[in-house]
Amino acid sequence: AKIKNIESQLEETLQSSGSRSMTVSESDTPGTMSTSKDTKGIADPSEMTRKLEEELSKRDELIE
Repeated sequence: AKIKNIESQLEETLQSSGSRSMTVSESDTPGTMSTSKDTKGIADPSEMTRKLEEELSKRDELIE
């Protein structure tokens, strides 16, 4: 549940900032994110969560 919440926040942030590097593919299972670079080969959910949290931190820094 926490991962889906973070994914939703990150997706909204990227869309609002004009970045198109992260997309949700309709062919993927619900809650699965596809990216062009950062998550290739990441199978560990905790690693994915860490990456998403890093991106959210970067976003927050830009907003401030």
